[in-house]
Amino acid sequence: AKKGVIEAQERYGWMCFKGEGGEKNVKAAAVFFKMARKNGSVNAIYGHASVLYEKAKLKGERSFYKASAQCFKRFLESSTAVSFKERVDSWESLISIYNFLGEEGGCSLCQASLNQEKEKKAENLRGLMEKISAGNQEVLFDCAERLLGEDEGVGSYALEIKKHLELSVEKRNGKAMFLYAKILLEGEGGAQELRKARFLFGKLARKGHFGAQGYYGLMCYQGIGGEQDYKKAEAYLKKSADKGNSTSQNTLALMYHYGLGVDKDLEEAGSYFVRAAKQGDVNEVYLIFYNNEDSEFSDEDPEPDDESSDFVEGDSYDSR
Repeated sequence: AKKGVIEAQERYGWMCFKGEGGEKNVKAAAVFFKMARKNGSVNAIYGHASVLYEKAKLKGERSFYKASAQCFKRFLESSTAVSFKERVDSWESLISIYNFLGEEGGCSLCQASLNQEKEKKAENLRGLMEKISAGNQEVLFDCAERLLGEDEGVGSYALEIKKHLELSVEKRNGKAMFLYAKILLEGEGGAQELRKARFLFGKLARKGHFGAQGYYGLMCYQGIGGEQDYKKAEAYLKKSADKGNSTSQNTLALMYHYGLGVDKDLEEAGSYFVRAAKQGDVNEVYLIFYNNEDSEFSDEDPEPDDESSDFVEGDSYDSR
């Protein structure tokens, strides 16, 4: 994040805001969201607006409510190609803000925009389901990925998507099998089916499917959907890790660090921890045992100079 990687700035901002991997640090979140905004990130505008809105609710000051409203509006105006869930949250936050500020006109406009956006989303989804029923595999796979990504609205069609994927799996479609296994693992469209998910991941992994190798190795490592099997875990996690999967790299590093089913090898563990960390996936064991004081990775959150740095630079308030 400090090196200017936008995705890392966004992710680190949310980690600070939510208190993931450490104490909650709203000021640091604001710093990194602002950095990402300056680098052109639309999603960071939403993150910054969320920080301002939380401050507004904590402090009860109109100035923070106005600043957060301006930031949410800028996010909504920036692009329609962002997460539907985040857009809905932004409209709902604006409605609450205008209620607090006593501005009925702004509240009504936002409610009308929210209703319009929800109806447009529902109409779009109905059209997609019709295409899936007609046998469009590309649309089916796209909707399955959106379902796994927790795209609001798609969840109401989870059972239908799952049934169509199962039909494609019966025709031995590899992509359908991978998505179906993930849906079984997550329990979308019904209960989790862990043994079946592990079986399907294993089947794909043996054929060299990159994503399946990571999932299968992890399930063997954790004993999910079957017995714990460190030998298989190492074999498939290594295949996935060597192809760049950071989760597999960290898990394999833990195996070497603690000697779980393998000979303890701190040098090998450190190598995989570093490879994962360079992708922004920093494991706590890495920070404790492998991260020296001169390392480029630090767990210290930077602090802004003063409270005013939380405001949107150059923004003026407009309730229209």
